[in-house]
Amino acid sequence: MVGLTKEQIINRIIRHRGLSKEEVERKIRELAKTHGISEHAAAVMLAEEMGIKLEESEELLHIADLVPGMSNVNIVARVLRKFPPREYTKRDGSTGRVANLVIYDSTGQARLVLWDNFVSKYYDELSPGDVIKVIDPLVKEGMRGIELHANFRTRIIKNPEDPRVEEIPPLEEVRTYNYRRVKIRDLEGNERFVELRGT
Repeated sequence: MVGLTKEQIINRIIRHRGLSKEEVERKIRELAKTHGISEHAAAVMLAEEMGIKLEESEELLHIADLVPGMSNVNIVARVLRKFPPREYTKRDGSTGRVANLVIYDSTGQARLVLWDNFVSKYYDELSPGDVIKVIDPLVKEGMRGIELHANFRTRIIKNPEDPRVEEIPPLEEVRTYNYRRVKIRDLEGNERFVELRGT
């Protein structure tokens, strides 16, 4: 049996076939019901039917590959900017803390959101220019694009040994990029470092 979890198999199907998570889960439930097997076995069956190899090692993802809802991903990036922690009121009335960092790799930028104990555990350790590996965050769509939210399963490793480290431009180079203002109608796809203005 394949050593991947059902979620990892679903994420691989989404990446390779461009289906929505809901669509993949529906197909898995149908296969499980039809064949009287577990949903994990049905996920393996669906991947095989679609010609997706599960035995190969997991591919190395970049920020541009991330889609909201993905899980079991890991990203290697450099810290571009840190914003001071803020306090917020939790549902139970207690006070929590949240801090945002902007991270980037060779394909784009994302916001890394640290909640509560992650603020005290990682925030002071990280500085602009540091390379980090973020393992198993929640991937969400934020107001400014993709966000990685640290949760109880997330680990952050500073200065990881990973082949993606070599691809990341140095901080000085990224800070000197000029953003070019364009109109939405002029976007062609795959642009980087553009500025849009709209309502």
